[in-house]
Amino acid sequence: MDSKNKISISFRDKAKNEDPFKRGKEEQAASAEPESENDWDRPKKPKVYTLPIKKKARGRSPIKSIMISSITALLISFGLGFMLLRMFVSLTDETAEGQGQSAVPATEQTQGSEAVTVGTSSLEGYVVQAGVFSTEDKANEWKMKLTASSVSSIIWQRDGQYYLFVGSASTESGAEQIAADLDTRDIETYVKPWTILTEETSLKGAEAEIAGEMGEYIQQHSLDQLSEERKQEYIATLQKEDPESPFLSAFQSWETSDRQSMNWLFTAKAMEETTK
Repeated sequence: MDSKNKISISFRDKAKNEDPFKRGKEEQAASAEPESENDWDRPKKPKVYTLPIKKKARGRSPIKSIMISSITALLISFGLGFMLLRMFVSLTDETAEGQGQSAVPATEQTQGSEAVTVGTSSLEGYVVQAGVFSTEDKANEWKMKLTASSVSSIIWQRDGQYYLFVGSASTESGAEQIAADLDTRDIETYVKPWTILTEETSLKGAEAEIAGEMGEYIQQHSLDQLSEERKQEYIATLQKEDPESPFLSAFQSWETSDRQSMNWLFTAKAMEETTK
């Protein structure tokens, strides 16, 4: 048989002769199909869960807290202070009313009042003695000599003797200093302790008030703190009510420049004479 007339039969799949572009689309579609039942044993990628981030709450400013606390404390303090002030003013008003009803001048306060007991305190000091005499005339003679030398002095009678003092002090050293100053003026002196002899005595009126006040000044040796105005008030009152009071003579003898502490001697002597 002639080779040109041979018949060729092809057994290839008809599908292979299809359009290659069409086949690519079909394969792509197949790959997009859901996984088969046998795909469950394949390892799956772990899912990542994103937690929501909580925003941090903004805290209260420390400065603001301090300011609030301070303002609160101030308000409470002002409130308490106002309440206490009202209470104090109320009590003061009541006290002032009570005192106002009985308030009288110091020189008239003791008039008609009950008797006051004085003379119970121990009054002591140091004195500068210029001499001691058995008669008052002799003591006065020497007193006049001291006055001529511009030296103040006082005659103090006790136990039948007349002591001539030219100074005083609360301490022995203070009295010795006065004695040393007088020694430069050729005045011989002697320093010794001295006690004011007082007894319990009942006094009335202005003299009772004066004796009570002077007792404190004498005990503390602080008569220099008694004002001139106060002293003049006492003088005026005693001249009117008790012109024979030893305190009147003492106040009238006071010295403005008391370098020898003679005012203490004048007042202490008056206290002893008043409480005998």
